[in-house]
Amino acid sequence: MIGIKVNLRMLFLLITSFIFYYLQGGYIAAGFFFSILSLFILAAFVDGMNYFTIKFTVYLDESIYFSGDEVEVMLNIQNKSFFSIPYMIIKRHALEESYDKYEGEALSLGINGEELLGYKIKFYHRGVYDLEDFEISISDYFNIFTIRKNERSHKKVTVYPKLYNIAKEEYLGGINLLETQSSSDTSIEDMHDVKEMRKYVYGDNVKRINWKLSAKTGELIVKSYNYKSGKECLVFLDMNKENYVLDSKGIMEERLVDFTESIIKGFNASIDSYKVYINNSPSWEMEINSNRDIERVNEYFLQNKSCGDCTMAEYMRSIVDERFSGRQFIIIIGKVTKEFIDSLIIIKGVSKYLCVFYLVAEEDLKKKLKEEHIEAFNINLVMKEK
Repeated sequence: MIGIKVNLRMLFLLITSFIFYYLQGGYIAAGFFFSILSLFILAAFVDGMNYFTIKFTVYLDESIYFSGDEVEVMLNIQNKSFFSIPYMIIKRHALEESYDKYEGEALSLGINGEELLGYKIKFYHRGVYDLEDFEISISDYFNIFTIRKNERSHKKVTVYPKLYNIAKEEYLGGINLLETQSSSDTSIEDMHDVKEMRKYVYGDNVKRINWKLSAKTGELIVKSYNYKSGKECLVFLDMNKENYVLDSKGIMEERLVDFTESIIKGFNASIDSYKVYINNSPSWEMEINSNRDIERVNEYFLQNKSCGDCTMAEYMRSIVDERFSGRQFIIIIGKVTKEFIDSLIIIKGVSKYLCVFYLVAEEDLKKKLKEEHIEAFNINLVMKEK
């Protein structure tokens, strides 16, 4: 999108000279008016040429990063015009969250001039960034016109949630609990994992018969499945828009997602079945059975921010019913409130085990959780850099 700004003082001078020429006439008035008009025409021509001939190239080592990463980016600027650029401002939108009060870089380029600028960018938030997303402002020698243009490219950088090691030794719940469950947990057949094909034996379920293979062999052949431990867990994440109130830059909202992603990746090796429920607008849920399912959750976090209108207390009360009976609950929330604790008291009887991870909680609310025998842990204490 192109925007053109005209210097009002110079425009006033042009209009005044025209009025003077129109009313007074004569060589002096004509010379004055046409001199000013010539400057306008020359400035428009030069700015237009410079605008379309300036070239940008971004140099970056990789295209995939994680939230919190700091990278160095090189920007090469070339003036391919027959005219020099006396004044230019380049504002890179990707730098706005990395630097406070960022207003861009001012520079000038001669004919066929070239400039190499280096930046350090810290990706505070997950998402897809266009590092070649510029706002360019070019002015002429007389500062008559300022032409603005947003320059975009198809070169994208993907920033995923950061993965952390969860400090298992510092708490008794969460992953540690799931890894050390009692051996009394019942095993169940995994209907997605066929162990072998065998001949039909009297008493076998007819639903297990492989009819295609049976037709080829002339005998009834049934599927035999592998067993899994039966460990099941439900992960609830609060992505209410109030998460962005916790701090000015949204870093805490990012930590919630980083922690959840780390929990999910850690669960994948030790739990046979788990499901993720997200309080957002709209709400979202995903059953995890494979690495592909984990990738879908990752893509969801990449494309969605916390924008939910419903509180976590309202969300939990609306979805938790007898279907969740006997399951293990892990609830991840930004700020603990009295309303949230009241909802936990209601649903506590449904779950086999309930564990809360939070970022912010007042002391009286921590005490209330303890009195209600609800395991609760500060996320910042259990997240460790990999």
